[in-house]
Amino acid sequence: MCGDNYYPDKLEDKEKVKDKDKTKDGEKKDKEKKKDKDGDGKKKKVKLVSTEELKSGFNCLPKNIPIYMSYGNHDLETGLVVDGLEENTCKLTTIEMMTATERKNINLSLFQHIWFGNKNLIIMLETSLYDNVEPDKITLLEKCYGVVDSNIHSLDEMHELQMNYVRSLIPDISRAYNIIVIGHHPLAYLKYKKNTVIRETLQGGMFDILKEIKINSQPGASFYYLCADYHQYTEGTVVVNSSASASASAHFNMTIHQYIVGTGGATIDSAVMEEYREHKETDYNVPGDADEYNVSYIMTEDNINNTVLDNGYLVVKRTSDNKIQCKFVNAMNMKSGSKSRRKQQK
Repeated sequence: MCGDNYYPDKLEDKEKVKDKDKTKDGEKKDKEKKKDKDGDGKKKKVKLVSTEELKSGFNCLPKNIPIYMSYGNHDLETGLVVDGLEENTCKLTTIEMMTATERKNINLSLFQHIWFGNKNLIIMLETSLYDNVEPDKITLLEKCYGVVDSNIHSLDEMHELQMNYVRSLIPDISRAYNIIVIGHHPLAYLKYKKNTVIRETLQGGMFDILKEIKINSQPGASFYYLCADYHQYTEGTVVVNSSASASASAHFNMTIHQYIVGTGGATIDSAVMEEYREHKETDYNVPGDADEYNVSYIMTEDNINNTVLDNGYLVVKRTSDNKIQCKFVNAMNMKSGSKSRRKQQK
């Protein structure tokens, strides 16, 4: 499970728990008016968390198999209203950690690895620090990382900790035929929002880690990246190259099969296939710690046609000839035999 394990409800600020500070009538009205809008003059949204609902969701998960779970950006938020009370101590993060510990078979961690058979290595990574985090939210994210691990005080420390973890896996990486990296955020993708296609990619720290994996893998190894965040099912290929200025010893090329599976239950994001076709090959230049990366995101016609705008999940199988097969299962079809919205979008 690759994060956003609980999705808070939202409501307008005016419905928020009342401010109990005693002020004069005029001052109170002015204060409420200011609270009701953010800096852009838009209505502020308040995010609500119910501990009972969260635990109910966790209890729906199987109890007889190990479950490997990572964090998404919504699991690392603070400034929420939890069970009717405002908080600023990463309460949601704490509740998830406690609930996972109580369940015994749920392994919730910033990063971890699992062998899938004896030839396929799964590496689960934390990606919120590589997303384009708004400056005023960086401190809040750092605070929640500190709740998970008291040794983390900054995004730089989080990155260093994760990089050192990946380096500790080099003996495993070097013998894997297939390496499946799991993160919450897509490496690169096209997002359709407000009638516009937005091209996005993670920051260079993530590609520094992928480079570390690639240069320590065996020749011929295949790479896969499973993620969520964008609420639809989309396939694509991410090609990462060192920039032209890189030295010969630092040069590398990595082709990654990416599967975006943000279909676990949140409202599905819209997509227009014609826009995907127009932007089916998108290039980015991404600066890393010691190198600049050329990142290409490619969608074939089959990838575009396989896009699904319904809830569901991805089944990953290993074959007898050491290949990896991925197939999306549409939960809406399972429920009622209804037709996938994929066909309506072609």
